Amino acid sequence: MSKEKVSGKTVEVENSIELRVVGYIMLALTIIAYCLYSEAPIVVTIGCLTVSALGSYLSYVFRSRKSKIVNVLIFGGTFAVLGHFIFEAVKQVFGSGMFLPAFMQVLCGLLVVLTFDLRNRTDIYVLATVALGLMGTVASQTGSYTVFGLFPLAFILTGAIFLYLISISHSREGAPSQVSASTRPTLPPALNQGQPLWKRPATGGALVAVVTLPVATVLIFCLLPRAGTSIVDLMADQARVLMARLYEHLHPPQPLAPTAMMPIPPRQQISPFS
Repeated sequence: MSKEKVSGKTVEVENSIELRVVGYIMLALTIIAYCLYSEAPIVVTIGCLTVSALGSYLSYVFRSRKSKIVNVLIFGGTFAVLGHFIFEAVKQVFGSGMFLPAFMQVLCGLLVVLTFDLRNRTDIYVLATVALGLMGTVASQTGSYTVFGLFPLAFILTGAIFLYLISISHSREGAPSQVSASTRPTLPPALNQGQPLWKRPATGGALVAVVTLPVATVLIFCLLPRAGTSIVDLMADQARVLMARLYEHLHPPQPLAPTAMMPIPPRQQISPFS
């Protein structure tokens, strides 16, 4: 990241192309998954991807200075997204009352609008967080379809690469939230140059983040119940089984005590000639 002065205020500008590309891949996966879930026309899907790619390009070009055209696009896009959300929410109040589609639509719209304002690293973090929220919402609605499971898996793998780039970047530059400009160590000129993130040596923490996230996700997915059974129902069934075993252990079944019964007299055969 480099520092630029805008209106007397120092702003840390994100110059990493790799981080922006990985962030856009996460956004594209989320938009495609949502458009397939909502059965949107292919024109809408291509339009969202094209506009978001244009926004990512403009935000990189104008990362060190403000542009009036970009500001107008951001304002117009935000106004359109919020207006559409209010319209859909009011329609659902007097209709079926399902607010989830309107919520997912506003998240998809915000993703496209946020691509026009990716000047610093915090903006990219916000974009990745909103994409994670929309992908999680789509995954919660399409959990029974195997094909849709490819999108969360690809999103998680891309997110691991995203964390890897952030980790090696902070290991070289120092975390901005923990290291101030006055106490930040001075790096050699070779490290101060604009070296691509993927060419920097990997650290142990970065490798752990890349390997642990996909592996932990696959393990959690394998432990989840299937056939429409929720986790709460599964835990309740296991609790009932444990309580039954505990009761049998504390109160073992007693053998039946012999009871004194009168002997049954033998039946007398009656002769038909008597």
